[in-house]
Amino acid sequence: MVNPTGYTALDLIGYTDKGAYSSSATYVKNDLVHYNNKLWRCLIDDTSNVTPSEGVTWTIFVEEPGVMTGATSGAAGTGGTIPAPAAGDQGKFFKGDGTWDNPPLPPDMTGATSSANGTHGLIPAPTIADRNAFFKGDGSWSNPTAAPMTGATASADGTGGSVPAPIMGDQNKVFSGAGTYIDSVLKDRALEITLSSVSSLPQTVSNANVESDMVVIKSYLSNPAVQTGEWSVSTSNGSFTVSGSISGTTNITLYFLKKR
Repeated sequence: MVNPTGYTALDLIGYTDKGAYSSSATYVKNDLVHYNNKLWRCLIDDTSNVTPSEGVTWTIFVEEPGVMTGATSGAAGTGGTIPAPAAGDQGKFFKGDGTWDNPPLPPDMTGATSSANGTHGLIPAPTIADRNAFFKGDGSWSNPTAAPMTGATASADGTGGSVPAPIMGDQNKVFSGAGTYIDSVLKDRALEITLSSVSSLPQTVSNANVESDMVVIKSYLSNPAVQTGEWSVSTSNGSFTVSGSISGTTNITLYFLKKR
């Protein structure tokens, strides 16, 4: 721009960013352009087709960082701006080699055997059927199991382990050392007597089946809350006496067994 006769040009107070430098554009003083990783300020009006370089027409206004370069196995990288992530890179991480990538996953683990250690790593995904299973050191999903017990015989000890499940009808049987469910040896020897609506003690009851050498091996109360202290049962031929403290009404079932 040519100044009119008699006028003197004043420096502009601000700066105008003109973007990337173009050789076909015309710049005035204090225009700013981006070129060769630097921000340049124009020093002379009506500047055109003058490539920015330090001198009378242009001066460096701001040093702009360049694009970083990644490191390699044999050379260090250089500092600068990192490349913009592309669409789809939103979950990736920026690597030292200058690329956007996902962190590598560790290898799958290998299970131990009876003669070799396993290796650490990712465990295999459980299937739907494994939702209640546990992960074993051999690398598989499984449920803990116990070896079945073996019963004793007259000449050999048994071994510890899980007892067999009782089948329907075994609900009143006992498990024997032989490893089977059998009827209790007391089943046909115990005398069962029930006293109804007992509200006070002691109480003596006559029963011809009771003998003086019998003892009570088990007792049940339909209302256990009424018992307020220790109870005792004494026997004689033809009767028995229940003694103790009571604070209410209950049925009492007693099981008698002859002493050996």
